[in-house]
Amino acid sequence: LDDADPTRLGISQAAVDEILSYIFTDKATQAAVILKNGYLIGSRYAQGHDKYSMGTSWSVAKSFYSAALGVAIDEGWIESVDQKASVFLTEWLGTDKEDITLRNILEMRSGIPGGDHGGKSFIREANQTKSAIDMELSGIPSVTFRYSNPTSQLFEPVLQRATGLDAHTYLAQKILT
Repeated sequence: LDDADPTRLGISQAAVDEILSYIFTDKATQAAVILKNGYLIGSRYAQGHDKYSMGTSWSVAKSFYSAALGVAIDEGWIESVDQKASVFLTEWLGTDKEDITLRNILEMRSGIPGGDHGGKSFIREANQTKSAIDMELSGIPSVTFRYSNPTSQLFEPVLQRATGLDAHTYLAQKILT
């Protein structure tokens, strides 16, 4: 992408800076770029990150892995979105999470917290899958909507345990080819 002065495209630098500042009010933000008409008009990176850094992308990944879950249903690896997630997340058997369905996870109605738990930030967890599986409920499954990165992380073990392939490989083979 070519860089462009935002004023050349009818946007003030102050407006670009205001948008970037707003985006970075979320402490988990690692990077943000603003494009207009194919030109890069603004970017900002968190401390320790630059345009070459790898970052998390639960918000983007959720759409792709939801599609992969649909393919797994079509292929018969998973019965339906109304199947209990505990069929795959066996750690939930005998717990207050046993009846959470895949639909609840897809709709962000699992009751799992949004990302910070016990004073710890989910994004900094060494094993985010284990952390997501082990999180205590903070809402009522099927009722409480809470946008939750840990909930998105649950697609990884569900797809792996259902299909026998790690979620990335399954996604690459079924969706990204």
